[in-house]
Amino acid sequence: MRFKNLLIVISTIIVCLVTIVSLTDIPTFKISFEEFERIIEETNSLNTVTAYYLNYRLYDTIFEIFVFTLSIYGVVFFLNSVPSIEKHVPFNDPVMNFYSKFAFIISIVAAIYIALVGHLSPGGGFVAGIVAGTGMMIVSLTKNIDEIKDQFKIENISSYEKLILLSVILLTIFPVLIGKRSFQNFLPLGKTGRILSAGFIPLFDLLIFLKVMFGSWSITFYFIKHRGVV
Repeated sequence: MRFKNLLIVISTIIVCLVTIVSLTDIPTFKISFEEFERIIEETNSLNTVTAYYLNYRLYDTIFEIFVFTLSIYGVVFFLNSVPSIEKHVPFNDPVMNFYSKFAFIISIVAAIYIALVGHLSPGGGFVAGIVAGTGMMIVSLTKNIDEIKDQFKIENISSYEKLILLSVILLTIFPVLIGKRSFQNFLPLGKTGRILSAGFIPLFDLLIFLKVMFGSWSITFYFIKHRGVV
């Protein structure tokens, strides 16, 4: 057993050293200022990162959403087949109760803002969804399972997720119905710097925000519910 542990440690060190050496030899990648200007002109998105993954590489983002969806269903399916042997005991501290509600409100407001301006500044749907999901997790630590189910409508979250996924799929194929290429930005680009600009990029950011929020919350809820088993 000791030899096996030593072998694991040595292998881990070798992998780390190889990774470090490889990172020192990464070629320099530069994007010219003219390239940034071209991206902004074509998408009206001031955040060029968002422009890439929700415009030029939208198909890649769609598959990431599919992978995330499968991960959620995998966790829910596995935990639903495992009995809950320990009842979730919420925090009873008054200070924790107050600040958890405060953190929840702040996280939801911040998440909505991050999702809406993701094409104008750093942020976007993925980040916003995690922020909101974290706020929901914090406030859930002060509630029992029945309160969580009642206030967050757990039975409806799966339906919301499916509806959001369907909306994402329809948005990607809708351009074909109006004579354009699939995955093409078909909405008006608007004026650069405004929230209602960059075509369908803000809409995708909003849908991704909701998808990640509900998905991360579903995973969190089932881990809370089956605490003591996993």
